Amino acid sequence: MCLLAFYYAFVIQGLRYDDLYDPMYDLDVKEALNRLPREIVDAKNQYLLCAMDLFMKHPYLPEDLQASL
Repeated sequence: MCLLAFYYAFVIQGLRYDDLYDPMYDLDVKEALNRLPREIVDAKNQYLLCAMDLFMKHPYLPEDLQASL
C-alpha cells in the first residue's frame, strides 16, 4: 500500500516512477540515456526540474494532465 501512496504523489506532480531512476546508480539507465539523442535527455532533465519546482511550491497538475493510475 505504501508504494501506491508514493506512486500517487508522483502522479499529481506529473511524474512516473520510471522518471526517478538515477543513472549514477543504475548502469542500465545510464547506458539507455547515453543512447538517446541529446535533445531528448535535455528535455527529460528539464521535465524533472519542473517537477521538483512544482513539488516545492505544492501546486498540483490538473486531473486531465495527470498520468492515469
